[in-house]
Amino acid sequence: MTSSRSRKARARMGGSNRGSLKISKQPWSKLSPINKMRRVHGLAVLRQMRGGMTFSMACIYLGVSPKGVKRQLGSYIYKRKNRWYAKPTDQIERGMIIYSAGKIKTIVIADSKVSSMLSEYFNNMKFVLQLNEKHYLDKYKKTVITDVNGKRYKLEADLEKIKEIELGREDLEMADIYALN
Repeated sequence: MTSSRSRKARARMGGSNRGSLKISKQPWSKLSPINKMRRVHGLAVLRQMRGGMTFSMACIYLGVSPKGVKRQLGSYIYKRKNRWYAKPTDQIERGMIIYSAGKIKTIVIADSKVSSMLSEYFNNMKFVLQLNEKHYLDKYKKTVITDVNGKRYKLEADLEKIKEIELGREDLEMADIYALN
């Protein structure tokens, strides 16, 4: 039998069981900064698992707690025959950075499909900047991203504008496309 005192203590320390497994369903805007960081770590584990790494190895590799990751990912990972698997797609909200209208913008997207497409966009952008091959961005000229609030953003496909944006980002040693705000 659990006393009310221990329940209150768990709630103060963030250990309440009520709703903790549903954290993967919570909107990005409702998460605390620490939970945003935890979600980013959970999504990194999910990405490693989809790439073929086991759950435990991904947690060790990234230095995160398996218990916390399970809480962050909810039903997007499942156990079968004593092994954890990642579902191929998810509906977990995440903040990401995009280039639109000649500026860097932070948006919140709703799923892994959009996240994968944005990752591909940034990878292609690297080729464009290194090799000066404009054709890598051709398929993004008409691409529009819709955030969780329904606002639409056209991806930047103009090489000159991208170079200007990148010049402004030179201070950053490693550009991270995942946003924490």
